[in-house]
Formats: sequence, C-alpha cells, structure tokens
Amino acid sequence: MEPFKVSLSNNAVVTGLASLPSRQESSSPFPVPLIVAIHGGTYSASYFFADDQHSALPVASALQVPFIAINRPGYKDSTPIPAVPEDSSYLQEVGKYLHHEILPALWKRYASDVGASCFVLLTHSLGSPPAIVAAALNAGSNLYPLAGLIMSGFGSELNKGPGFYAQLEMLKSNPPTITFPIEFKDPVMFGMPEEGMADLSIYKQTAALQSEVPTGEISDALTQWLDYWTKYAAEVSVPVMYGLADGDKLWRASEQYVRDFVTAFEKSPRVESGIILGSAHCTELCKVSRGWYARAFGFAMECAVAKELKRF
Repeated sequence: MEPFKVSLSNNAVVTGLASLPSRQESSSPFPVPLIVAIHGGTYSASYFFADDQHSALPVASALQVPFIAINRPGYKDSTPIPAVPEDSSYLQEVGKYLHHEILPALWKRYASDVGASCFVLLTHSLGSPPAIVAAALNAGSNLYPLAGLIMSGFGSELNKGPGFYAQLEMLKSNPPTITFPIEFKDPVMFGMPEEGMADLSIYKQTAALQSEVPTGEISDALTQWLDYWTKYAAEVSVPVMYGLADGDKLWRASEQYVRDFVTAFEKSPRVESGIILGSAHCTELCKVSRGWYARAFGFAMECAVAKELKRF
C-alpha cells in the first residue's frame, strides 16, 4: 500500500492509502472494478490495512484488483467539508461531497492507470451513510461509473445501551471533535477478549488506528440519520451487499433487522445480505476479516461484469 493525496476541484484534498496494480500488471481480459473503501468513525484509511492478518491487501494483490482507502473529510490530512447548511445534515453533506468532489477526482486520477471499468464502494460503519447518499445521487449522474455498494457495521435500529447514552453525553459540550477512550472503544469494536471474536493482537493496534471523530457525524448518526436515510436508499440503483455482525453492540442485530435495512434499497437490481456470524462491530478487524474481504472482492468483480453487460 502507498499513501496518496489527490487535489479536488474546490482546491481541497483527499488523502488515503492505496494498492494499485498497473494496467500492465493486471492485464485482465475482464472488467476490473476499482474498489474505494470508506472507513467508519474513530478510524482512518489504515483501518483497511491494520496489519498482515487484518488487511485488504492480500486479496487485492492476489486478484490484481485496485483498492483505494480514503481518509474521509476531516480525518487525517483530508480537508473537512464546508459548513453544513441549516436545511441539511452532516452525513448528507459528506455524501454530496463524496459524490461531487472526491469520487470524480479519484476516477480521473486513477481509473485509466489501473484499467478500471467502474467503482465499487466498500464501507464500514459511519462510512456507509455518505456512500448511500453518493450512490443515490449517482443514479442520475454521469460523474463516474458506479457498479456496486458493499456495507457492514451499520443498521436500521440503534442499540440504545450504555454506549449510546455515553455518546450523547459527549455531544453536550459540542466539541469540534470527539476522541473515544480506548477502554470504552475496544469492547464495542472487537468484543471482550474472552468472547474470541478478535485476535488478541488487534487490541494492541487500537491506539495506532485511533482517530478523532468530527462531532457532526456522531450527532447526525445518533439523532437524525434514521429519520431520513430511506429516501436515499430508495434511489440506489446498483447491486448491494450487506452484512450485520451478530456481535455488533452499536446496532440491533437479527435477520429481521437485516431485512428491515435492505428492504429500503427498492431499486437495487441485486441485494445480498445476512448476519455475519462470529463478528463484532469491526468485521474487518475480527477473525472473520479474510472471509469478508474475499466475499466483498468477489461481489465487486461480479458487479463490474454485470455493469459492462448492462444488466442494470
């Protein structure tokens, strides 16, 4: 993986990490997706390259599929979004920014070099809402070719346990960003060590993977998003793959909640979904991560073929 910085049309920048085979290296006779990974809250692009055992890199390299993980706006060196209008909300604006600025710039910069035929978005947790908004806006746009949306770590009903109310408490002083204490974060993201969903080595990575969270996105996720998200989901017209971890402590998890979530994607030509057994919230950092990545890359490659054949 290599760090990158791409300038946007508004003089802002987006940064991240990438694994990009050249067109000659991939030399595939089939359509090639360029996967854009979008991290959740408290993380950054390094979430998708945490260590050798928890990384998209082995699958990307084996399949010669280009893979870009961005730092979302306001994370690391990526420029924050402009001020949120009063009639909008933080996650909606990040989604619009992703659609109008970030994805077109990434397509212009990398698609030709790697021989990509389309984008597929791979998201975790709070990376999912902006991707849903962008995918909805893409349905009536030709800014970039989008062929699929893959999501985990997000749901249709919040688990209003102690963690939920602790986050609401943090919002009361309205700081610009929030840093979650590791002792609070680890059990939520990975489960307790004795549950066995995550290898003990990943708990040692928490401090290195930690990022401050823009307060606006936490506020929107907890108090607004669930009231308006279905209007965007209903406009998504690309295939969708969705997994909800059975050990997720942030979202209520059952087959019924999975159905509730994916039913909103009424225009999607293909929806694959299910419970991810044996996973905590951070599927990509749990023991199931390699299996999840293998499925996600396979789905993305199928989406690329289906788009080329005009199946949607």
